[in-house]
Amino acid sequence: YPAGGAYDDGVSNTNSNSSSNLGGAGIHPILTSSFTDFLLAEAALSSSGLSINGDARAYLESDMRKSFSRVETVAGVAMDADSIEDYIAEVLNNFDIAADDSVRLSVIIKEFYIASFGNSLEAYNFYRRTGFPNLGSSVVPNTDFPRNLLIPESELNTNENENVIQITRTDQVFWDTNPAGFIE
Repeated sequence: YPAGGAYDDGVSNTNSNSSSNLGGAGIHPILTSSFTDFLLAEAALSSSGLSINGDARAYLESDMRKSFSRVETVAGVAMDADSIEDYIAEVLNNFDIAADDSVRLSVIIKEFYIASFGNSLEAYNFYRRTGFPNLGSSVVPNTDFPRNLLIPESELNTNENENVIQITRTDQVFWDTNPAGFIE
């Protein structure tokens, strides 16, 4: 499995031991080096007060190169170097000609979405944190955009902590400081 477990062929012994799993060596780590650079690029552009010293454009270039390298490593096939350079040059040009930091952030987030193919959770987190890319009308028609995930009923029913209460899908998590309805 991408997150680190061995493929379940339905035949192998299901006992958990070092010979029947990949020990976390899958292709879907929680946070890659390119993801870190995407976060730094976002922080370098934002007015979030994170005090990131760095160049958003340099982080963008670094994260694209790391992402291409990761794909080559996982696929075991080298990509055409000229095509990679052309692509990176085009994205950096779009970043350079952007009218303002909001448009530059949109360029960064688009590249993050491409790099995070197969990791929809991180893409969702970027979207609900930034609202980029602008997808037009509601991505969830006729309803409010979900700001969190509900607590499973099994957790509510079995948790001995009496302070656990169900939330609504529009309750904002602690780091979500965007106004209500910022994603429509």
